[in-house]
Amino acid sequence: MSDKDFLSVEEIAKRLGLKEETIRTYIREGSLSAYRFGNILRVRVDDFEKFVEARKIRRDEGK
Repeated sequence: MSDKDFLSVEEIAKRLGLKEETIRTYIREGSLSAYRFGNILRVRVDDFEKFVEARKIRRDEGK
């Protein structure tokens, strides 16, 4: 693993146009998996991608 495998809370917030505290709330609630290294939170890139994909709005096929 390398540092390219992880994203910081700040990087995720910038990518999604959200506040860092919102990202920390997702982590605290368990919606977004994260790892703590000392005082630093990091999210694996694949976990971030799953998090985003799970929020995809799907077109209702029944209409």
